[in-house]
Amino acid sequence: MQSDNQGLVRVMGKDVIAEMASTCVLMRTRLISRAITGIHDEKLQPFGIGAAHFALLVVIHQTQPAKRDDRAQELNNLKLELATFPTLAEEEAKPPLKARGSVAVGS
Repeated sequence: MQSDNQGLVRVMGKDVIAEMASTCVLMRTRLISRAITGIHDEKLQPFGIGAAHFALLVVIHQTQPAKRDDRAQELNNLKLELATFPTLAEEEAKPPLKARGSVAVGS
């Protein structure tokens, strides 16, 4: 069984594929990105992290921790939001959707 690459080479030809590889902006950008990531991974290795971990640490550092008042306000907002949802007992007390005419039967 041939791999996808062998089939592509047979259909397009090695010259066409080589030209695409050298001129395709997407391919070149991905290769450059991988090279830069590799450099950062190598430099961050003594710290036990990689480039992806470092990026996450930067984002965490840039976000300000929530203040106590902010968290309390968010909790109150969540409680108010949840209060608008019907309880399980209220949902079970409703007649089935078919009986309410909300669902078309036998379409």
